[in-house]
Amino acid sequence: MLTSVHVSKTENSSPRSLSDNGMMEDRHTAQAKRRKYFRRIFKYRQMDFDFAMWQMLYLLLSPQKVYRNFQYRKQTKDQWARDDPAFLVLLSIWLCGKKLSKININSLL
Repeated sequence: MLTSVHVSKTENSSPRSLSDNGMMEDRHTAQAKRRKYFRRIFKYRQMDFDFAMWQMLYLLLSPQKVYRNFQYRKQTKDQWARDDPAFLVLLSIWLCGKKLSKININSLL
């Protein structure tokens, strides 16, 4: 026997939605996520640099492993992106270092 469930939203309720497993979870706006992400850039002790380095290395060696990792994250946490900005920090440092080394080499010639 099939039963139907009616979900209504009142004016005073917070934005919530049903996930695949039936649990209620809060959904944040893009602006709130962006603010939270950039606030974490300055908290170096909470960043997972080991995992970010693993991702960088395996994006070059075996991108399929990184893709599978993101698929697993999407299935378990219902989110594609990482909360941790360590990858962005490492990539920025690498790009700045590369640019500075190119400037130094060009100034020597």
